[in-house]
Amino acid sequence: MLNVFSSFYELIEAKRMIKKVVVIIALVMIASLSAAGCLFSTTNTASPSVSNSAASTSSPSASVSGSPSASPSPSASPSPSPTPNALSISGPSTIADGQGGTWTLYINGQLPTVQQAAQIVWSGTIGGEINPPYPVGPPGSMTTDANGAANTSPGTYTITAAYEGVSTSVTITRLAQVTISFNGANEISHGAVFELSAIVMQGNTPVTTGTVTFSLAGQTYTATQTDSSGMAGRWTSPQFSPITQVGPYTATASYTGPAGTASTTLLMTVT
Repeated sequence: MLNVFSSFYELIEAKRMIKKVVVIIALVMIASLSAAGCLFSTTNTASPSVSNSAASTSSPSASVSGSPSASPSPSASPSPSPTPNALSISGPSTIADGQGGTWTLYINGQLPTVQQAAQIVWSGTIGGEINPPYPVGPPGSMTTDANGAANTSPGTYTITAAYEGVSTSVTITRLAQVTISFNGANEISHGAVFELSAIVMQGNTPVTTGTVTFSLAGQTYTATQTDSSGMAGRWTSPQFSPITQVGPYTATASYTGPAGTASTTLLMTVT
């Protein structure tokens, strides 16, 4: 009987020992699981931070590489040279003896301003001195005198205008001096109709264009074309009315036209 009780007591103690062992094992497992859970949590928490940090670190790098300022700039092209001014001179290409003229410089097709005109330099003469910078006409013009003081010989002359390093020139033809002389007798009969005639020449060239005006004894008549006599440059007046009073009279013949101007007188006698 004592042995049975002793065996039963040992069995109970063994069970107690087993429970303690199970509890210890359970505590160890719980502690292990808890440690594993904390590690997992720490890893998951740190990864986004590291990832975000890496991303934030790489992001500026990507931004820099894609920035326009970091890309190689194209080589700067040289500035285009300014376009030179286009100059042109407007004015007569031919002037007659005893006549002047006005020539105007245009800058890029426009009349120059007063400020631009002050920078224009003219040179050359055409039967007259240039009166700088523009005494007559619009700004940027030059004018020769009407008397042909500088060059009285017929021929070609060049005038040049310069502005801001650019210049342009034109050639002007100066015509020979025009002359007019009476042609015919210097006596007329009183009471009879009559005509007056004159020869108009420019150098050795007969003048066939323009007008010739004849005056005598208070009468004036104009011829607008040369007569049909066959004599080159001869101009004949329409018929004058008869002069009834005898005596000396002075006749005048004047030419005006493209060749210039000229006049002459002739002492005539009415008999």
